[in-house]
Amino acid sequence: MASDQSIVGSGVSLKYFFNANSAVEALISFNPTSIGAMGVVGLDYTFAKAPVNLSVDWKPELILSREVGFEPAAVGLSVRFVMK
Repeated sequence: MASDQSIVGSGVSLKYFFNANSAVEALISFNPTSIGAMGVVGLDYTFAKAPVNLSVDWKPELILSREVGFEPAAVGLSVRFVMK
């Protein structure tokens, strides 16, 4: 899961919206070579006049397989098309 490792796997992302501005997200990853936990804290912005959403996430990872480790520098950037 660290930034110097190549990851091949799949996962599921579930998001529940409390209201138009607040949500919580759970990430479940299925990777046969790694076991661990990952948290996500982020900000996103949807443009009012364009169907585009931008987000930046900090994704710290706790690695429990092979050797125990912590990766605090995992960051995600997203550009999404918004359907209304």
